[in-house]
Amino acid sequence: MELTSYWQVLQESASTFLDISLDAHQMQQFQTLYNLLIQENKTINLTRITTLADFGTLHLLDSLTLVPFLKALPSSFMLMDIGSGAGFPALPLAIVFPPARIIAVESAQKKARFITQAAEALELAGVSVLAERSETLAHEPKYREQCDVVTARAVASLNVLVELCLPFLKTGGTFYAMKTHTSLETEIPLAQHAIHEMGGKVSKIEPITLPELKNHALAVIQKVKSTPAKYPRQPGIPAKRPL
Repeated sequence: MELTSYWQVLQESASTFLDISLDAHQMQQFQTLYNLLIQENKTINLTRITTLADFGTLHLLDSLTLVPFLKALPSSFMLMDIGSGAGFPALPLAIVFPPARIIAVESAQKKARFITQAAEALELAGVSVLAERSETLAHEPKYREQCDVVTARAVASLNVLVELCLPFLKTGGTFYAMKTHTSLETEIPLAQHAIHEMGGKVSKIEPITLPELKNHALAVIQKVKSTPAKYPRQPGIPAKRPL
């Protein structure tokens, strides 16, 4: 499939299944992001997803599944992406929502550097990158309970993720855990205690309807009360001793 034809197909998929209208400039930004990723991946192991079709499905469309849930927010909403990897979903969301403040948290320095360089090349002024552990950042007043939205994509099991993510959310904010429906069926019951401890409540499990993303789903968790000051625990402890 020719490059131009592929991007047209992706644009149509986003419109048909996610009700997202992407303009020519945004499609060009996605193409540029792909080119940057492939070029950098030659020297740094950023991702195993390298073909255009896999990139479009597993990185871009997967990231864009969040867009319908963010449309109703004020344009300047603040979103933090925990364990952003090579910048997904942070960078695609910044392309779709230019006025938003998007914070990518990625402790691997090389990946964090790529996100920074890609954001600059794409002129995404709303993106900032923090190459630190979320357990440490969550105790800093300028980030703690300041975000409207927190996202995480297959970073850890849900009982670990909620301790890493919910402390960043303001009361009334939403955490979207991007996983498979199969994994959530197992992980949500095991995470109920941790969710409650962090001040959260499971709102719903939202299945993803794109044919290309079979079994993908979002766990939608609302922040209903403030997170106790002792959370998150020291770096590494949430993963070693989940609540």
